[in-house]
Amino acid sequence: GILTGIGIWIVGHLMSGRLSFVEDIELYPTGKLVFAFPFVFAAACILIAKYSAKTGKATYYKTSLICFFLPIVSMLVSQLLSFISELRIPVISAIAEFFVVIFMLPTIAMFSIYYQISDLSGTSIILIGCVLVVLAGMLISIKIYKDNS
Repeated sequence: GILTGIGIWIVGHLMSGRLSFVEDIELYPTGKLVFAFPFVFAAACILIAKYSAKTGKATYYKTSLICFFLPIVSMLVSQLLSFISELRIPVISAIAEFFVVIFMLPTIAMFSIYYQISDLSGTSIILIGCVLVVLAGMLISIKIYKDNS
């Protein structure tokens, strides 16, 4: 499950052709290929739910879903830690700054995809549509898994 989650995010990162960590760097041109990622992500969620429900592999499904959510959760935790580091409490701020970097690492693929889609589309409506496709895939996979297990 962990490898599947990591694999899906790596596919998205490769489809974006970018490296977005401290700076946003275009590695190679991919064109509009990144617009397919939300559909690949949603399809992967649904296929994993069907496979897990059919074979009774609850652990596989749950770990895959956790890895799919990991970049979003990591971003929220890093934002919280960033806020804590700005409080300038001597030891706590230094520790928080260290963990900000650690929690930002899983978000590289997500931000690479985000920046590529936003650069190509120019409007937030398309970006919102992509997020809705991803969320729909996750919600449909949860329903499929619950109904079939």
